[in-house]
Amino acid sequence: MRRIYITLFAIMIAISAFSQENIIKTSPLGLTYGRYNIQYERLITDYTSASVSASYIRPNLFGLEDAINDLLLIDILEGTSLNGATLHFDYRIYSRNQTGSRGFYIAPYLRYATIGFKTNVVIPDVQLTTEEEQSLSDIKTGFSINRFGYGLKFGAQWIIKDVFSIDWNFAGVGADLYNIKTFDYYYSNGEYNENIFTDNSWRWSFATNFTIGYAF
Repeated sequence: MRRIYITLFAIMIAISAFSQENIIKTSPLGLTYGRYNIQYERLITDYTSASVSASYIRPNLFGLEDAINDLLLIDILEGTSLNGATLHFDYRIYSRNQTGSRGFYIAPYLRYATIGFKTNVVIPDVQLTTEEEQSLSDIKTGFSINRFGYGLKFGAQWIIKDVFSIDWNFAGVGADLYNIKTFDYYYSNGEYNENIFTDNSWRWSFATNFTIGYAF
């Protein structure tokens, strides 16, 4: 029993000696639109740290689907979904006014994001006349966006009572490669058709973020 107490006491000393080397954070603002985020930051030296952030995005679109169906007075949309994920790495260099993960920082970063939308359009049993009579059914449509980017962000972090963290990334600029794909699959006059469009392009991006967390 005595050895157990000595071991626990040594662990407590070790934790206190390395306190605030780790911070677990989340972005509360993202919860308002269905973005669930967790971030881990680890102190490397007295003035630098590395962090990784992961997010899952799943907005609630059931209300939108119902609103469109109510507006058109017919259940024309079903199976509507929108979801995605992000992964973000950065290396922070803090000001030397104080040690640890606190104060102003500059951070180069890498990030990857993906998001997809799809829905089924239920066409009533009607004939659409153009140059020739056509019957449409089983339309599936949507898009997907994959984004890979890098850049530089500026921010500040405060550690309150040596426990709670407030991290404000007030400015960020970067370049992102977008891979965009839109698609339509449908049957027309008994034949299967598909329209797929893809685009790859680099774009500038600007961002800001706010997180709260626990330091230990």
